[in-house]
Amino acid sequence: MPAVAPAVKSQYEIERDERIKRNEAFLVSLGLGKDGAAKLKAPKKASAPRTPRAKKVRGPRRTSSRLSGGAAPVERLSYDESHFDETPRPKKRARRGPKAVDYMTDAERAMLGEFDMDAFEEFLTDEHPISEDNRRQVMRQAEKLVSGQGVRYDSPTYGWDEGVVFRKGEPVTMSSDIIQVIADARDFEDEHGRDHGNGWLLNHPLRKLLIFQTHVARGEAAEAA
Repeated sequence: MPAVAPAVKSQYEIERDERIKRNEAFLVSLGLGKDGAAKLKAPKKASAPRTPRAKKVRGPRRTSSRLSGGAAPVERLSYDESHFDETPRPKKRARRGPKAVDYMTDAERAMLGEFDMDAFEEFLTDEHPISEDNRRQVMRQAEKLVSGQGVRYDSPTYGWDEGVVFRKGEPVTMSSDIIQVIADARDFEDEHGRDHGNGWLLNHPLRKLLIFQTHVARGEAAEAA
């Protein structure tokens, strides 16, 4: 029986496989493992009920003039006006409806659909689970990156100058070199002002987009094989 010649890979498949290897190596270098999940916290185990202790009588508590209004409150950093609002968080994840992207152009909304942001959100919920609050922040910034709107830093103290936007008109896609985008984000912050929100402006959402890109590319490669 004649041997079957192996299928010739298309240019897209070659680039996809190279992207998988490069992304995996980058994630390993960050200590996150090939799946980007090495540092995810395991769910807490339910603790056994404790026997209640008898309450001790305590004296009057000492008060602090600083906490009672003697000092000015610390500024709460924000990337937009609604970033750290005081609205109670819903316990169940609400699906994003049309209102979430009403401020976008048709082309920008199309970029969200092409990337499949619903699948990205489900990935962060089920396969790469993070907390509800983290997911909301990642999705908010990721939509700006994927749509091509770009990201502004609107903190009144540390924010960027008017008109300074990261990757405006340059959507992050499934074919983007997101490792390079992460490096560009670092250089952008060095030039215009460092993110004082512990990476939630660009670094965390870009890493999650990279992990999702790798996950989808692996699925495509496995299906093709």
